[in-house]
Amino acid sequence: VSSLAPRVCYVPGVTNVRDIGGYESSLVPGGRIRQGLYYRGAYINDMTREGLEILYGQLGVRAEIDLRDADRGRNYIKGIEKIAYINAPMSYEDYYGGHADAYKIVFDTISNAAEAPVYLHCQAGADRTGISSFMLLTVCGVSFEDAALDYMFTNFSVMGSRVLGTPENYYERLNEFGEGSKAEQAKRWIMSKGVAEETVELIRETFVEGYESEYLKTLIREVHIDDETLSYKVGDAPTFTGIVPNGAAYTLGEGVSGIIGSIEWRGNDESAFTSDRAKNAALLSEGKLIDTFKSGVNYSLCVSLAASTSTPFAERTALFLNGEKTDAKALLSQDGAFAVFEKVFRFTPEAMTGDIDGDGSLSARDVIALMKMVLSPPAQIDSVADVVQDDSLNARDVIALMKLVLSQIK
Repeated sequence: VSSLAPRVCYVPGVTNVRDIGGYESSLVPGGRIRQGLYYRGAYINDMTREGLEILYGQLGVRAEIDLRDADRGRNYIKGIEKIAYINAPMSYEDYYGGHADAYKIVFDTISNAAEAPVYLHCQAGADRTGISSFMLLTVCGVSFEDAALDYMFTNFSVMGSRVLGTPENYYERLNEFGEGSKAEQAKRWIMSKGVAEETVELIRETFVEGYESEYLKTLIREVHIDDETLSYKVGDAPTFTGIVPNGAAYTLGEGVSGIIGSIEWRGNDESAFTSDRAKNAALLSEGKLIDTFKSGVNYSLCVSLAASTSTPFAERTALFLNGEKTDAKALLSQDGAFAVFEKVFRFTPEAMTGDIDGDGSLSARDVIALMKMVLSPPAQIDSVADVVQDDSLNARDVIALMKLVLSQIK
C-alpha cells in the first residue's frame, strides 16, 4: 500500500479515531483523498475537555454524526455545543441494503465537510461507521485494498476484531449497481439511498485533490445580485434596486407557482411588498402591504431567479448579495429552471430616540404620547422614550423631545 493513510489521532476519552485522508484515488491522475475533512471513531460520550480541545480546536471538527439511536445521547461537556450534532440512527441489521434515511443524512452532511469537517461515529466506530467510510472511500476512487485496510484498522483498537469478509461482501455486492468502475457502482449505491447526484459529485470534488466534476459544470452553482439597497431605517419605503451581472445564465424571475414575485420584502407581521403589482393590490386590500418599514418588525428580502438557458440551478446554488455570500437556501422548481431564495437579507429597523409612535418622524404626537407616559410611567423604561438617556421617564425627556421637534420646524 503506497498511500499515506490512515492518520491515527489521539483524542483523550475516545478510541479508534482516525482521519481517512491520504489514500490514493483513481478518479484523477495523482489523485489523493484530502486530510482534515472526515474523521471516524468510537462514541465520544466519555471525551475529556482535552479531547474536545483536540477535536474542535486542532482537528477542526464542526459536525458530529451519531449513527446510534437517539436515546444514547451525546457528551454534554462544556463547549460541545460548538460542534453541530446530527443523529442518523442505524439499527444492527442490514447495513448494506437498508437505512436509506440515515445514509442520506450522512452523505448530505459529508458533502459540506469543506466548511464543516465531520466526525462520524457509532458505538465502536467499526461496523456502521465502517460501511459508511468504506463507501465514501470507494466512491472517491480509493482501491479495495486501501478501503478494506481502513475498515480493518479497527482491529488495532480496543473495540474488537473485524474480518476481511465483511468489506469483501460489500465490494462484491456493488456489482448489483450496473457496469463501470467500482467508484461508479458505489455512486449508484449512494444515490439509491436518495442522495442526489449533485451531492455525490460535490463529495468527490471536496475529497479528491484535483477532481473537477463534469456534471457540476452543467449546473448554476452561484448566483449574484448586485447594487441591492440594504440600508434602511424606520419610515423608509421598501425598494428593489438589485440587478444581475451582464451575461449571467439567470435573470430575476417572474415567480414560482405563486410562491413569490421576482423579488419581495416580507415582515414577520404577515406584511409584504412585492414587484408583482397584482399581489400588492391584494395585500393593500387586506391591510398587509408594507408602505414603510416599522420599528420592531423583522423584515426579510426574498428573491426568485429564472435560468435564462438550459442550464438548471443546483440544489445548493449559493446566493451572493452585493458580493457577499448569504446563507439563503434555494427552493427549486422540479426542473431546476427556477430558484427561490427566502430570507436572503434580514433586518429589524430600530426607532429613533423620541419617535414614540414609531412612524419614523418626530412630531407633536410624540410629545403628547411621551407626556402621557411620564404622567403614567410603565413598569419598564422604553429606551426610545428615554430621550435624555438617564434610565428614567420624566419632564426632562418631554422638554428634550419638544426641542427636537421644534428644531425640525423651519
